[in-house]
Amino acid sequence: MSYAYEQAPARAGEVGKHVGQFRVINGYQLRKFFGFRNSPNALGFSQKRLGGAQWYRKRDPLSDSVRLSDDDYRFLIKCRILKNYQIGTLPNLIEACLFIFGEGCHIVDNYDMTVSISVPNAITSDFKKFAINHLDILPRQAGVQYLFNLI
Repeated sequence: MSYAYEQAPARAGEVGKHVGQFRVINGYQLRKFFGFRNSPNALGFSQKRLGGAQWYRKRDPLSDSVRLSDDDYRFLIKCRILKNYQIGTLPNLIEACLFIFGEGCHIVDNYDMTVSISVPNAITSDFKKFAINHLDILPRQAGVQYLFNLI
């Protein structure tokens, strides 16, 4: 195995610190608690002491922090670099969406301080969906709201 390949995670950590992206993401994974039918992320009673979920107690955290894999971490570093070096114009947004999501995404300026972004659901992983909604990975001008649609 080459030296450069072995050192890649350490270098990614250095680059991540430089651009302001940390490897640990807070609130990515929702905790599973006991719940009733049709409750999102709820588990039921245990069967023969197998499975089941704990009861929610007041002030228990609802989500856990997650340490990102190397691929997800590199993806966020690339997104952060892209966001840091662009000014938020529509051509910049189109370039960023093509880089992040690839072909098939559609961007429409609604001329009311909103931009609609349609992304193919088939090529979007759960982590990318989380990053879109919670990590603000796309360049934007002040006051502009992005409306995401999965198609």
